Amino acid sequence: MTDKDRDWLEPVRAELQQSVDTIDAATRARLAHIRQQALTRAPSSRLPRYAFPVVAVLATACLVIAITLNLRQPQPAQYEMIDDLDLITTSESLELIEDLEFYEWLEDYDLPG
Repeated sequence: MTDKDRDWLEPVRAELQQSVDTIDAATRARLAHIRQQALTRAPSSRLPRYAFPVVAVLATACLVIAITLNLRQPQPAQYEMIDDLDLITTSESLELIEDLEFYEWLEDYDLPG
């Protein structure tokens, strides 16, 4: 604990102790009884010992599945770039490029053709 922590912690601790000292005996006994009831009713939060390996295996399996599924999916941007490269390199598509404004106009008006 640093000196900075002690500077504010000590006055707080003293104030709390003073407030406890001023409580009458009946209230103090009642609070102690309520505290004991709460502690006996509180469920144990500890997992059984066999749960840790099971959780570790499940977490590892989930991680492997997620990585495998992520690696198998093709990247769509790469295929779009390859299609664009095919359009640029073939000489047959020059006619399409020359009439590009017409096709954009046709797309804007949603006309068949």
